[in-house]
Amino acid sequence: MDQSVTILKQVNRRMTHTLARVPFQARSTAIKSRTLNPNTSKKFRRANDAAVRFTACGFKSMNLQLLQVSNLKEKQRLVRIFDNRILIVSEKTPAQCRSYMIHLALLDPAPRRIYNINLHLLTGFMVLEVLTYTVYVLKDLHLTLLSSPCIHTAIALLAASSIIMLLLTIKSLNNKWIFYTARGRIEILELFNNNPDRARFQQCLDGLIKRINRAKLEYPVAGAELAAAEVSEHRRLRDEGIITSGQYEQAKTNILF
Repeated sequence: MDQSVTILKQVNRRMTHTLARVPFQARSTAIKSRTLNPNTSKKFRRANDAAVRFTACGFKSMNLQLLQVSNLKEKQRLVRIFDNRILIVSEKTPAQCRSYMIHLALLDPAPRRIYNINLHLLTGFMVLEVLTYTVYVLKDLHLTLLSSPCIHTAIALLAASSIIMLLLTIKSLNNKWIFYTARGRIEILELFNNNPDRARFQQCLDGLIKRINRAKLEYPVAGAELAAAEVSEHRRLRDEGIITSGQYEQAKTNILF
């Protein structure tokens, strides 16, 4: 564990420098300001293009690096693997910056995929569909006071609006991958896949899973010692404020019982 702490101190400066190179550009700010000056617009596009990066590491033993930028949540996350066995995560938000690490052998190599959808757009689509159907039924029952051409125009406009809303809803659909601790079942890492270059993200995700499996084969302890090591790792994460006391107690229960 002391060696892991030393490793974190050695690479923390590099993490901070890498995160500092990508400026925050809040999507909400860009939406409110309809007319952006050229410099702000270029910076915003660059931040969007850099939403997920997969790059080779620039120094020894660091063989996987993933930089993520969420413009909507104003969050940056840098994920690195050191020496094929230690996962190091550095996160930056307007409120705080934090770094933490965990041994890869203590992670579950099967992440959970979660889909998110914009509920406002979905609700709008459903309302438009109901209105279209209602107007169509009223036309057939001759219960409307509008002329036939107006009814057909209204139905066409409502149908077109519902199709546009459906396309916007599909476009808003995104997914994220959640990694948990192996037996503690505590969420330890969230990766969001919202980059146009999905192939690179998938390459990084596959590389992370392969390294977790490899670390489990090379980890020197097993059985009761492995359980004790995982409890100790959760205790350290609790002491560092990465997980709550309730999550620690739940993880300890999952591991020991």
